[in-house]
Amino acid sequence: MNVSRNLGGTLGISFAQTMLARQAQVHQSQMVETLNPLNPNYSHAVAGIAHGLMSRGVSQADATRAAGAVLYRTLGQQAAMLSYIDVSM
Repeated sequence: MNVSRNLGGTLGISFAQTMLARQAQVHQSQMVETLNPLNPNYSHAVAGIAHGLMSRGVSQADATRAAGAVLYRTLGQQAAMLSYIDVSM
């Protein structure tokens, strides 16, 4: 009895983790389509983040690179949140 309960719990958790990862990838691929330098919203966001980083003493080149990383991290967080919503329903 105990073994089957542990096995069922393990399989359920594995299934949920797999679904979360797959849904996060789907949402990320959909959202990343708009992240390109030709999109004015992307350019404004990068410039704003870079400006904020430069005001904290980061060099312009490093701030521009870091701004892209900040946007990508935010996109990953949003994709993860959307995947949690999808899997929980």
